Amino acid sequence: MSDIIRRDPRAEWIARNRLHPLHAAMQPAHSSWMGPNGLMRKNVHGLGFIGPNGIKRIDRSGVQQGGTSKRSAVSDVQLPVHVVAAPAFYINVVPDMIGGRLSSHDRDLLGLARQLAGAEGAVLAVVFGEHKETAFDSAGVDRLLALNGNEFDGYSPEQRVQGLRAVDNQFGPQHWLFPDSRNGGGELGRRFAASLGERPATRVWQVKGEHCTS
Repeated sequence: MSDIIRRDPRAEWIARNRLHPLHAAMQPAHSSWMGPNGLMRKNVHGLGFIGPNGIKRIDRSGVQQGGTSKRSAVSDVQLPVHVVAAPAFYINVVPDMIGGRLSSHDRDLLGLARQLAGAEGAVLAVVFGEHKETAFDSAGVDRLLALNGNEFDGYSPEQRVQGLRAVDNQFGPQHWLFPDSRNGGGELGRRFAASLGERPATRVWQVKGEHCTS
């Protein structure tokens, strides 16, 4: 959303026309003013704001909530980055990377991998081809391995399985995680498990300890 404040000609016309029924509502509400005898007057009816349930609320903390401000300052909270210098084992993740970026499904899978890795393991993300993602670290990735080559372009499950077999021989991960989706992760994970002679856990939506719920 743009931060540019645009003029409202109709509101300006109502503010100039004292005979308009909405003229009083368009005037700024003065919370306090100097009376004719030198005393400060306060408009108690102008304080507060209307809450979502229609009840008027007064914010006494000094920060007016629910106001009509068109601009809001958003402060980014910098979270500490978990660094694994010498991992004892790896949890490998092959995200879908739709459009070259991590999807919400990919991030959920990386969060699960981070949980399985714990404090001693590292999460290794294996990506095919070029990508546009710049927030692998905040998503829970400790190591990033990009497999580039023309053989991995387009629909190439056999070539990708061969590439993953080479990664498996090099790193010997404790677990492989694939997004069980229609964007390639479900098929690729099943093909890869068949090449290893393993029975994959499919349609898993929750993992607690050594138990999977599907």
